[in-house]
Amino acid sequence: MAERDYAKIFPRVKETSPFYQLLGIEEVEVREGYASLRMEFRPQLTHSYGIVHGGAMTALIDSTGAVALLTRVRRGETVTTIELKVNFLASVAAGRMTAEAVIVHHGRRTAVIDCTVTRGDGKKVAKALLTYMILQPEAAAG
Repeated sequence: MAERDYAKIFPRVKETSPFYQLLGIEEVEVREGYASLRMEFRPQLTHSYGIVHGGAMTALIDSTGAVALLTRVRRGETVTTIELKVNFLASVAAGRMTAEAVIVHHGRRTAVIDCTVTRGDGKKVAKALLTYMILQPEAAAG
């Protein structure tokens, strides 16, 4: 596989994804087969109990998994989530959430990612397993 500039992956994705910007998702680290992204607690991300909504945390998880996979796909390939399972382990009512995603399996058409989210005090708040479809350039266009 050709050398890849991992430092360019997240900025390109964020630039073209208004949703990442809306949520305030930022890069921590991106390297081959791995990504770590973070999101700061904001009242706009909470539900009526004042804790981060599961949908907001799931968006962080999905984003982190996709960026990890983008470190491995070939030029022209795109990725899309086809399955995602999240176990929420603890709540977040302040601070930062950091997601770490690792590729467990990378095949020709699918990939499986393991992702863990921790809050600022280091406590695990979510554990997820994600499956992505890898779309070839001709499939992505149609």
